[in-house]
Amino acid sequence: MHFQSPIQYNEVISLVLLIWTIIYFYIQRDQLRKIPNWGYIFTALMMLIIGHIFTIVEGFWFHDLFNLIEHILHMVSAMFFALWTLLLISNKRRQKKEEKK
Repeated sequence: MHFQSPIQYNEVISLVLLIWTIIYFYIQRDQLRKIPNWGYIFTALMMLIIGHIFTIVEGFWFHDLFNLIEHILHMVSAMFFALWTLLLISNKRRQKKEEKK
């Protein structure tokens, strides 16, 4: 009989790397707040971390539920990154138009 661990170690490593990223962002928060619309990036990263936590949790409890929530959080994270990118592009275009005036 082969026992399969509910934890996949690549998922744990990915979570640890994301947590280190958040720690770095916390240390550099004053510099990062200078980035336009910084809140969207921060929210996207938090959604990624919570999604990765649910990836690990799904190995222990309510697999289907936590798997669904994980994928929804990853989708929302991607939407926040996309929204931030669109806002950044929009702001750059607006700045160029104002410079021409």
